[in-house]
Amino acid sequence: MRLRELLNLEGEYLPGAKNQITDVSRVKVAQREVYLENPCLRTGLTMIFPSPECWEEQICAGFFSFHGYGEFSGSQWIAESGRLDGPIALTSTSCQGVVRDAMFRYAARKNLDFSYLPVSAETDDSWLSDCSVESLDFSTVYDLLDSPLDVVREGNAGGGMGMVCHEFKGGTGTSSRVIKTGNTQYTLGCLVQANYGERAHLRLDGVPVGRYLDYQKIPSAWNEPRSKSSRSKGSILVVIAVDAPMLPRQLTQLCMRSSLGLGRVGGYGSHESGDLFLAFSTAQNWSKSSSSTLQSVSSVDLDRFFEACVECTEEAIWNALLQAQTLTGLECRKARAVDLSLLRESLKGTHLDRLLKS
Repeated sequence: MRLRELLNLEGEYLPGAKNQITDVSRVKVAQREVYLENPCLRTGLTMIFPSPECWEEQICAGFFSFHGYGEFSGSQWIAESGRLDGPIALTSTSCQGVVRDAMFRYAARKNLDFSYLPVSAETDDSWLSDCSVESLDFSTVYDLLDSPLDVVREGNAGGGMGMVCHEFKGGTGTSSRVIKTGNTQYTLGCLVQANYGERAHLRLDGVPVGRYLDYQKIPSAWNEPRSKSSRSKGSILVVIAVDAPMLPRQLTQLCMRSSLGLGRVGGYGSHESGDLFLAFSTAQNWSKSSSSTLQSVSSVDLDRFFEACVECTEEAIWNALLQAQTLTGLECRKARAVDLSLLRESLKGTHLDRLLKS
């Protein structure tokens, strides 16, 4: 179930046709999971393509680190230059380096005529997956780089395969919003890899549902409530795509607003969390051979995109939670999915009660 199958959501901005990041024109996604018993592997890879020609284009982008306990290769060049050269990979901590190297070799085979710094980011799935063994190889990465699709799978999919969110099974989630400015219509999309947070902080439109999801009925992913000294370890990656013309600084500002969407669900950027956000625009790109003239939406209209970004991030995280399935992994550890009946029960008597779907 996705969030809009649970609730009749209200808001100024409607979702796109699929309510996914691929609603943004030209954006594609590829995903792969690794599920083995011996060794115990529960990991994967998500690849986001800003356009079918992303290897040849250099598009406007921005980056923001809400909290930096994580690895996001290529981010320094994005922050410095305001451009993105190629696809974006989201995977596990133990696979991030392999994926980065495979992307570099793939680009070298394409004989690109500019210096290429692969964009490869990670969150840690070592609670469920054995990080001591190699789980992804170059050929797997090459296959994904050759197979972009229009549809995103959520929950235990792609790089979200082994992730845990608010002590439930988490993973990959996505959402989109349609934004109208004057006579022009734009689409903003979001994809998250959610692997952070405590149950007690989990909120849905302000309702502290995590407090009502009983440990006796749904044990924690950690098999017991986490001790005070180990709270909130984990990370989240957020990728924002928009088909409106935006300058790199505006895209960085857009990234920043993802932290507000994260906060709405219950994330606060703990000391051992890597909350790293990237945004790009598919509307224009840098010229490689001559000076570039870049356009942008007006500053008056930026607030619409900021608001949509906050909503999109919040919904994408909830889609990751609601689409995830219970998963048993390393040392028989179990990350349990959110129980929908208990979640419904926790919303009764709140302002969301009237929005619940039967």
